[in-house]
Amino acid sequence: MAQPVLWIDNPGPVSGSTPFGYFDNSVNFKIDAPKAAKWAAYALGYGSIDIEMDSGSFYSRYEEAVLEYSAQVQQFMARENMLSLMGTSNDISSSKYFDYSKKPIPTSLHRVITISDSYGMEANVGGNVTWHKASIELTASIQDYDLDELIALPSASGNAIEIRRIYHYEPVAYGYGLSGVYNAPGVLGSAGQAGTYGLLGEFGWEGLAAGGIATGLSYTLMPVYEDLLRMQAIEFNFQMRRSGYSFEIRNNKLRIFPVPQANQILWIEYVIKDDKITGSPNDLSGSYYSMGNNSSVTTNIGDAPLGIIDYDKLNASAKRWILKYFLASCKETLGEIRSKYQTIPIPGSEVSLNGDQLKQEGREEKQQLIELLRQDLERASTQIQMQIQSDNAQNLQEVLNKIPTGIFVA
Repeated sequence: MAQPVLWIDNPGPVSGSTPFGYFDNSVNFKIDAPKAAKWAAYALGYGSIDIEMDSGSFYSRYEEAVLEYSAQVQQFMARENMLSLMGTSNDISSSKYFDYSKKPIPTSLHRVITISDSYGMEANVGGNVTWHKASIELTASIQDYDLDELIALPSASGNAIEIRRIYHYEPVAYGYGLSGVYNAPGVLGSAGQAGTYGLLGEFGWEGLAAGGIATGLSYTLMPVYEDLLRMQAIEFNFQMRRSGYSFEIRNNKLRIFPVPQANQILWIEYVIKDDKITGSPNDLSGSYYSMGNNSSVTTNIGDAPLGIIDYDKLNASAKRWILKYFLASCKETLGEIRSKYQTIPIPGSEVSLNGDQLKQEGREEKQQLIELLRQDLERASTQIQMQIQSDNAQNLQEVLNKIPTGIFVA
């Protein structure tokens, strides 16, 4: 078996010695990594025993520690700001791309508004689904119509549809006894001419004409509520003395009330059910297209535009966590190495190595450090920080309320 490589307390160059080389251009990383390697070697017992790791092994563990810290922080930031990140560009070549590891993530409601589009569609006040319009021919004395046959197949290419609106209403009251040439002021009768019994006729002015137009028109303008009262009376008459205008849809079978008395056109608005799931395919400028059909935008926590944290900007607290994680990782690596060499022969005897113990310690310490970091990140969340600010404001108010109020004597 080949003899393990031993630490010789002479760290080599950093550039080109790490697996990924993410920090080869970082001045501070190239300064800190050799120091961290020497510190870890002595922490593992160098000087008393040999350490079966070279400088490249230490540097790779140090790079791992920085990457783990960056991953934990960035995953938290992605979870904390996912609504704002959804739909942002993650195409590095795009002018709209921003690496939010280097700048604050802006607060945005665009995703919340996009989510609300589906509610707007159901409430018939907006949304991202195109409404289609179609007409069906109503035949006299026929009350039932099959919408699958009349609309879905010819108009929606066989797709399932959902009826959103049917234009089947009772006649407009204003068209009965209130319309005419001067229907806006509501002065004349249905014909709009002098001599016709209308509103002017109630005052005995019918027939007072000059050129066929009522002379009284120059002097009389009825108030709007007069028209409203007449419209209400006509509508009550329709509701009480005529069949109600309504419809029902069951299993895409439309039944019209009352039974049509003549051939006529009925207009219907509908949506394609698949569009409610995927959005309208032709809406190339809509928010759903930019988020759902564009492959260069953020769609989940894994493709959010959050790069590796800049090592040169890490503070002392972050670097301390990295050092501890680095040492734990070195223990795990050294344990793996020593597990392959259970004993090492020496003159007259042999030495047993503690590989399994080091592996266990390293793994446990790494897990503890990750849990502590996650706790710190949770305490730094927006929700917790706002709660702290609120508590501070309340406590400050309580303190101020206990300050004696000065008495001023004039």
